[in-house]
Amino acid sequence: MERVPKSWWVLFHKMKFTKHEIAQLYNLFCKADVDLSGTVDMVELLTLLDIERTSFSVRVFGIFDKDKSGLIDFKEFVLAAWNYCTLSDSSLGE
Repeated sequence: MERVPKSWWVLFHKMKFTKHEIAQLYNLFCKADVDLSGTVDMVELLTLLDIERTSFSVRVFGIFDKDKSGLIDFKEFVLAAWNYCTLSDSSLGE
């Protein structure tokens, strides 16, 4: 967690994440980041999620990858988790 910039903590606080929740997400992110680069590429994310590369999974990765760098940093990972978790059943078509 020492690699998380202070400016991101401000954003995470505004999103109502607790330090414990951020620590849990960081641990999951680190589990995906097998090459210890500080970012997660598509193969690492698909491996973490245990899913195959399909047109759908490529689109999901693209949603996570806000800056279109081809890599997901921890901020993008947290934003994607927050976006998913704050969707209502009606917005998911339920």
